[in-house]
Amino acid sequence: MWSERSWFANLASNIRYAPYQSTWNLLDWPAANVPAGWHRVDGVPLGVQIVAPPQPNAAGEKLILSLALQLERIRPWPRVAPGFSTESTESTGRRRRKAASD
Repeated sequence: MWSERSWFANLASNIRYAPYQSTWNLLDWPAANVPAGWHRVDGVPLGVQIVAPPQPNAAGEKLILSLALQLERIRPWPRVAPGFSTESTESTGRRRRKAASD
């Protein structure tokens, strides 16, 4: 559990899990990574990182979410990675839910 680990262990885990986001988490600045399409030559996914300074009344978070929504409307991103079928991800989700309920 996070609360039982040292701050350094949590920091190291956060950096390994989300290396670009962790800096903003440590600074307590709101940030989001948003899918932005695919590289035309290399075929790898591209993303945009949106960061806002902390503001009263969560104005930075609202700005980030608003911008992310606008980007998704301009260029909707798929909910399933290329090469994976929706059916396989749905059956995996059903198996996980069933295992959790057993």
